[in-house]
Amino acid sequence: MQVIGVFQKDEHEGFMGFIKTLYVDQLVALVPNEDKSSDKKPDYLVHLDPEDNGEIIGAGWIRAGEDDTSCIVIVIDDPALVTPINAKLEVCEERADIYYLYWQRSIRHVHAPFQAELVN
Repeated sequence: MQVIGVFQKDEHEGFMGFIKTLYVDQLVALVPNEDKSSDKKPDYLVHLDPEDNGEIIGAGWIRAGEDDTSCIVIVIDDPALVTPINAKLEVCEERADIYYLYWQRSIRHVHAPFQAELVN
């Protein structure tokens, strides 16, 4: 999987870091969602301009993994993007204070000729 971001925990139980792709080069913050009233609501909101909790551009949900590990599944959307960015934030195996944001291809957005290759 391709790393598209590097994050560190901040003092507010969230994460701060950069997302860098061909079209995105942005400092963002993952801020705990204070309005989480159900399991379906996101655990984190992704903000531009981390200094003053700028515009919300995405959301993240904590997902439990195997071996007591967990990740945050993130979706980022913007009118300039053809499809939303789907990614997951996981702790770096070598350094527990660093988190990598891995891009994940959404199968439903893959063009038909390639979809058969990815699914089979």
